[in-house]
Amino acid sequence: MQVEIEGRHTEVQPALQDWITTRLDELNMPHDDILHARVVVDKATHHMQGADAAHIVLALAGKTLNASKTAETIDDALHAVLEAVARALQDYRTQRRRIVKEPGPRPKGRIVRLFPDRGYGFIETDARRDVYFHAHAVHGLAFEQLAVGMVVELDIEAGNAGPQASRVIPR
Repeated sequence: MQVEIEGRHTEVQPALQDWITTRLDELNMPHDDILHARVVVDKATHHMQGADAAHIVLALAGKTLNASKTAETIDDALHAVLEAVARALQDYRTQRRRIVKEPGPRPKGRIVRLFPDRGYGFIETDARRDVYFHAHAVHGLAFEQLAVGMVVELDIEAGNAGPQASRVIPR
C-alpha cells in the first residue's frame, strides 16, 4: 500500500506519520486490499472560526472510500477519521463477501479497449457484456503485455459503475 501524508498549515511530525502509517497497515491486514491511502491533516488557522480537520481517501480495486472529521485537536480529528474510515472499510468488505461467485468455469471474453496510460481496460464477455478491469486485476501476465483482441477468463463482481473484473487471466 502506498501512503501519502500531507499537512496543511502544519508540519506532520515523523512520530505522527509513523502512527498514521501503523494504523493504516492495521486496517489493511489481513485483506491487503488497500492500494493507496492519502491522509491530509489541516490545522485551523483561526481558532475562533473552526477546528482542526483530518481527511482520508483510501483507493481499493474498484472502490474509493473517503472520510473527513473535525475536532478541537489534530489528534482527536485523526482518531475520529480513522474510526470512520475503518467502519466504511468494514462495510465495504462485508458487502463484497456477499457476492456469490458461480461455480464452474470462469466466463470468457475478449479485450476490446485498453487505456495503458490510465491502467485499465474493458472486456466484452461471450454474453456481449462490457466489463471494466483495472491493471491490478490481471494475473499471469503484466498489464503492459495485454493487447486488444486477447482472449481472457475473468471473475466478475459488482463495481461502482457496473460490472468489473476482480481477476483477469489471459489465455
